[in-house]
Amino acid sequence: MYASKGYSSFLYSRDVKGWRDMAILKFEDTDVANVTIDNANGSFAFTYDKGKTTKNEFKKGKDGAAEPIKNYDESKLVDLLRAYKALNADNFADKGKTDADVGLDKPVATIQFTLKDGAKRQVRFGGTSEGSSHWAKVTGSDEIWSISSWATEWATADEKKFQKSEDKKGDSEHPNAQHFGGRMPPGMPGMPPGHP
Repeated sequence: MYASKGYSSFLYSRDVKGWRDMAILKFEDTDVANVTIDNANGSFAFTYDKGKTTKNEFKKGKDGAAEPIKNYDESKLVDLLRAYKALNADNFADKGKTDADVGLDKPVATIQFTLKDGAKRQVRFGGTSEGSSHWAKVTGSDEIWSISSWATEWATADEKKFQKSEDKKGDSEHPNAQHFGGRMPPGMPGMPPGHP
């Protein structure tokens, strides 16, 4: 009887996860028409066309009015789509686990993509699985997956996640600028000329 060696040994010793197709979502970002998010912070609605957001709204909480996101950053929706257009799971739940076992009976967030052909892709997020990953379920499948924090954070986001970052203060606003005629000297910010 021959012992398993090399490649065949690797095949026989792979765990179940190694054989599983971990792909959850697959679409082109250019095919997306709408994105909606519902979570504890409120509801988001984006309309997307040819790489641009044509509408963005945020309704705070359950009773707030839907309004455009203040200081909206166009690149944030692009990043969100990048996280989801080829979404892979990092693990899956043990057989026998129910939605209630992993918090999916009361989702912490739901994100939905509506494509230009009318097709919808929805992901519901439950409790944490390992580290900062969350359990999730995709509409049309009974499988319970573990999704990385990078994708989860978009689904559980607040309004700030889609806003432009605050610009750094200009040289004239720097606390040490007054010592140099309102301008910062070359070199390290806040250090006098010639200082190492």
